[in-house]
Amino acid sequence: MRSLIKQGFGLCIAVATANAIGFQPLGFQSMGMGGAGVASASSSMAGYYNPALLAVHDYATEISLSAGMGIMEHNLADNIDALSKNDLTGTIDKIADNAPTSANDSETIERIQNSLDILKKMANEKSGLVLTPGFSFGMQIMSFSLGAYMTSEMSAEPNIDADHLSLIVKDSDTNNYYKYDPTDDTYTVTTEDEYKNKSLEYAIDNGLTYLSLEGISLTEIPLSYGHAINTLYGTFGVGGSLKYMYGTTFSTKIDV
Repeated sequence: MRSLIKQGFGLCIAVATANAIGFQPLGFQSMGMGGAGVASASSSMAGYYNPALLAVHDYATEISLSAGMGIMEHNLADNIDALSKNDLTGTIDKIADNAPTSANDSETIERIQNSLDILKKMANEKSGLVLTPGFSFGMQIMSFSLGAYMTSEMSAEPNIDADHLSLIVKDSDTNNYYKYDPTDDTYTVTTEDEYKNKSLEYAIDNGLTYLSLEGISLTEIPLSYGHAINTLYGTFGVGGSLKYMYGTTFSTKIDV
């Protein structure tokens, strides 16, 4: 009687856009083959990929354990990091405090313009981050297998309201509205309607500009069996699984 224990860890990093969840490969063999492991998965992984593979096995007992992480990122991490360093919210507060006559310092003006350029870029370009962690445990004994498999996908995507990028602030002392132009460091009086329709401050305070976080996780615990059928044309395998499945999702928004 022969037995085999396998373990592994996989990491896949790619630059791509954020997309909806799809089939996630599990097991270091499948991850190493770019996900093409359905027809060649070892017996201990057959409960996840194809129970019919239990009909023919190389070992009387096989145990496999693996974990992996896929990362897809496009135009997000650097932009969020730059906005964080610029302290955009604090800068907007300073613009409001200085209205309508006080001038800002050159460093603040540079941060303002840089942040606006980043937000305009994020509003007009697709960007996002997707993480796809996975874990698998499989145990095969003769033509039976028992396993526990977890696949998940978590995504972050900015939602920047391109119509609300003007630096219009409200003076709480006078209830007046001022529009700030960083190119010449000047304020002009404007209206409440323009504030609501174009102001970056209004968009941030009212959830029109935000970072969307979404995720889904699926856990599977199958009990599987495969049976070999010998014919004049060769051996055919049939199999099936009795499977417990549990899924959970989450969705939330955080301020930029």
